[in-house]
Amino acid sequence: MKTLLVVHSDRATGHTRRVAEAMAEELGAAVVDAEDANPALLAGYDLVGFGSGVYRGRLHPELHELARRLPSNPGFRAFIFSTAGTCCAAYHDTLRAELAGRGIEVTGEHACPGSDSYRFPGTVLNPERPTDDDLAAARDFARGLRDRLAGKD
Repeated sequence: MKTLLVVHSDRATGHTRRVAEAMAEELGAAVVDAEDANPALLAGYDLVGFGSGVYRGRLHPELHELARRLPSNPGFRAFIFSTAGTCCAAYHDTLRAELAGRGIEVTGEHACPGSDSYRFPGTVLNPERPTDDDLAAARDFARGLRDRLAGKD
């Protein structure tokens, strides 16, 4: 299963990219920055992961813009992942709806704790996140997703 992870990660911390790379190891996937992704690139994959940190309760706007530019039924399945100071898969709702509206099956979601310097200016929530255990959980999610989807193909 040819897999691509599209990620927006704060360049200063790289937390979400670390999660993406952990998943990519399990999936044998390529990782591309969201700003470099386009519908033509995604069309060459069977499974595409969309991930970012959470900004004002949503995933990064680059992911939403990319989803809106996708053709209907582009021929791949997707999953969503995120890092946030307070984890909540509800942060995925808007992107999930945009992908579903394009006829894309969202096969799984993973929310990982991450650091958050936005919510309380001058403070950092969870500065140590993601931890090695968090990255192991991301690998476990990816392994489970891969194994589950292998049974569907």
